[in-house]
Amino acid sequence: MLQVNDLHKKYGNEVALAGVTLSVARGEVVVLMGPSGCGKSTLLRCINRLVEPDQGEIWFNGQSVRDMDDDLLRSYRRRLGFVFQHFNLIARLSVLENVSLGLIMAGAHREKALQAAREALRKVDIAPSLHHRLPAALSGGQRQRVGIARAIVSQPDLMLWDEPTASLDPILVQEVLAVMEELVVTTKAGMLIVTHELPFALRLADRLVIMDKGRIAEAGAPEAILTAPTSEVGAGYRRLWQARFMDGDHPRAHRSRAATQGMPPAAAGSSLRVQKKWAGDMEGGRGAWAGNRRSSTPSTLRA
Repeated sequence: MLQVNDLHKKYGNEVALAGVTLSVARGEVVVLMGPSGCGKSTLLRCINRLVEPDQGEIWFNGQSVRDMDDDLLRSYRRRLGFVFQHFNLIARLSVLENVSLGLIMAGAHREKALQAAREALRKVDIAPSLHHRLPAALSGGQRQRVGIARAIVSQPDLMLWDEPTASLDPILVQEVLAVMEELVVTTKAGMLIVTHELPFALRLADRLVIMDKGRIAEAGAPEAILTAPTSEVGAGYRRLWQARFMDGDHPRAHRSRAATQGMPPAAAGSSLRVQKKWAGDMEGGRGAWAGNRRSSTPSTLRA
């Protein structure tokens, strides 16, 4: 679905991206991690052309994003959902107006846009009593959930998340992560997520990409990187994991043993989305694990 090839970006003499190549398949969850200033946010902004790269290619469903004219670019951006670190809500508009504005500007009938906005707000647990309030009247966590609703209201093919919990206090971080986890499990969109939340990455990511100094230092399954990293930055994350989160001698020990009891080993050791799919298949009486709902599921994860 998304393919980035040899992307470069400089701000004056400062190198932000130095030849990044990355792909995201439909339904895949890719988590980007790395030290501050390593180019993660710049990469997301280049993907939706909020920032113009200096060199390289960006392809989306077979179309060159860098060659798109204004009309094609607007259409492309409607297929993307972007969740900003600092919410970026319009202060003078109500919650409902913030979420519905993009649909209305794209030509949707006002009532249909408002109906879609209400449904998006329901998915992120924003009560109807808050729909007509201004953003300033909300908590930080509520504002970020409104930002998420705005991103999902158009039912995008690809979600870009730029450190959505970085501006929140620890209590509010958990409510936003809970919404993100639910969306990862229930939507078909591919997701490219910039975050420093290691437990979140281990539970949900299909692939973890570590960046450093504008380059990809290593990429692979989260468990593999946290068990046997091949880069200095990856080794730093392993040390952090061991010091703060690890329960047992392997990163997979973080996954709930109760939640995975009775699952095939491949399911119990995989992401939360795969685990929930397995649980749903069993509850539905199919009697065998059908595997992840994504078309890209490896054959080794199918019964």
